[in-house]
Amino acid sequence: MLRDELLRALSAEPDQCVAFDADGTLWTHDIGCLVFEFALASDALLPPARSAMEQLLHRIGAAPGPDWSLSALGASLSEAATRGQLDGRSYAEMQVWCYAGMSPEELRELAREALREGEHQEGLRAPLRELLTELRRAGARTIVVSASPRILVEEATDILGFHPADVTGGDAIQDGEVLGPALLHPLPYGPRKAEEAARLSASRPLLAAFGDSDFDLDLLRAARIPVGLGERQALRTLLSGLPGSRWLTLP
Repeated sequence: MLRDELLRALSAEPDQCVAFDADGTLWTHDIGCLVFEFALASDALLPPARSAMEQLLHRIGAAPGPDWSLSALGASLSEAATRGQLDGRSYAEMQVWCYAGMSPEELRELAREALREGEHQEGLRAPLRELLTELRRAGARTIVVSASPRILVEEATDILGFHPADVTGGDAIQDGEVLGPALLHPLPYGPRKAEEAARLSASRPLLAAFGDSDFDLDLLRAARIPVGLGERQALRTLLSGLPGSRWLTLP
């Protein structure tokens, strides 16, 4: 059993690290989408995001009108992502910089309001929540490596006992006291997930890594025990070629 294997390894060497993806792994939903949709419904986006959102729509051949609200721009981008006109990576990047004009604390408060709606708690994977408690009790450092906005992931993982220093994600540039409409650094996708896990683990051995997408494959490869979960057959196929890999079936 995976749980017993991890606890035995930690009994022999407690100071190891276990890494988790966030969306689709620690919870069933996507926190970036959840908060973005809440922001659109609340008309919370601010004018400094307009130009970059319009440019992204023009890039995919859309023609936003000058009288479109920011929520209408965001909804159009969301629909384009659903239809496959906007690639997933660009959509994820937009969900980081679209809060331009807000201070980091204002974005935190927006995230807290969205999380209070209840969908987040309902989507938490209870077996992983229980496993986190046991891993920490056994001495493991637990970290989260996500491509969703870091501030949102910090707020979403607080209920699971993660400290902000244990979490990485997407960051927007900062223009004075407010966020700007561009990325500070590339999102933790693909190889950068493994790099960010190495940074957070601070030289601790990476005992295990959990993920639900082929974008998590580099992170999983970096661990002694790669663990896949979810419904994505592409990841399951890729994972089958990794030594020591496990597949976790969760409700």
